[in-house]
Amino acid sequence: HAYVDIQHTNFSDAIEVDFEFDSLKIRRTQFDGEVSFEGNVVLDSCIFHDQVLLTSWQYMRVKRSLFENGIDIGGDVRDGELTNNTIVGARNDGLILHRFSNLRILNNIIAYNRGGINNRFNEQPDLLYNCVYSNPDGDWIGCEQGHESLSEDPHMADYQRFEFNLTEDSPCIDTGD
Repeated sequence: HAYVDIQHTNFSDAIEVDFEFDSLKIRRTQFDGEVSFEGNVVLDSCIFHDQVLLTSWQYMRVKRSLFENGIDIGGDVRDGELTNNTIVGARNDGLILHRFSNLRILNNIIAYNRGGINNRFNEQPDLLYNCVYSNPDGDWIGCEQGHESLSEDPHMADYQRFEFNLTEDSPCIDTGD
């Protein structure tokens, strides 16, 4: 059960990682360039300023992270979860899903991208308590809205100035799971 654990690091260039160990764990790390990971990955409390491509064949956990230019999920995720993330300001779709066996998308804010969630696979992901809002090409593309999800303004402090904190009147506060 070998794994690589990266913490408290800043990467200023594009990163591509294809690994042959059990898992890659990245916590509290910032990426300024494009990122591509293939394998079992755990991301926790990270900031991604450019496009992210995750290709996983087993499991994937992505939580409490900020994606400023979208996330693209490929492979055939058999045990995946995206929880408590903010995906905002992508030039394309905020979240693109290509293939998965079991993918739970829970408590995320996906707003102000070109498109919201774009499901390009023929299965419905497990969507719960997400706020998908103001994506001009559509909020829910190729998928149903999901249980207790909403398409309302999340009331971020000032997303155009990269202030993604929620204001007191946000409909996202105390409404998730």
